[in-house]
Amino acid sequence: EIIQARISEKETPRLWCLLGDATDDLQCYEKALELSKDRSARAFRSIGFHHYSRKDWKTCIPFFEKSLACSSMQPITLLRLSYAAMELEDWQLGARTYRSYCSMEQDSFEAWNNLARCYVKLEQKERAWRVLQEAVRCDFENWKVWDNIMVIATDIGVFDDVVRSYNRILDIKKTQIGRASCR
Repeated sequence: EIIQARISEKETPRLWCLLGDATDDLQCYEKALELSKDRSARAFRSIGFHHYSRKDWKTCIPFFEKSLACSSMQPITLLRLSYAAMELEDWQLGARTYRSYCSMEQDSFEAWNNLARCYVKLEQKERAWRVLQEAVRCDFENWKVWDNIMVIATDIGVFDDVVRSYNRILDIKKTQIGRASCR
């Protein structure tokens, strides 16, 4: 009611987006786009999130891309776009958007790991190996990242990393077993 009262005073794209958030009505976002002459990153993002939450990957991707074209500094939008691209097995788009996300949020081992997966699917295993080095810097105690490094290092013949990864996995497993027995 408050938002509708403010809209009756003066319509703005922001108010229409807020109303869309409150009512989950896509027409509110479309009205915001109309008022902004298709320049509202917020409206495009909200429509994308609407479809993303329903796992409608094909529909959400163009809205996320339009939102990012209007305003590129949206890490969460990049992350959702990247995930949707992976769900559709669009590895090029996934790699491009995960790279952008990782340049903004460098401490997310999951994003680095997913970027490596995109590179593997694109048959760029050396790039995947380099990216996994970043993932392990973010979470040195994650045996799954070390396992990924071991597999990729085996494929590309970096055997020092194979041995290092294997030893690190054993160390992590010992530490976790030791913690479990102390409880």
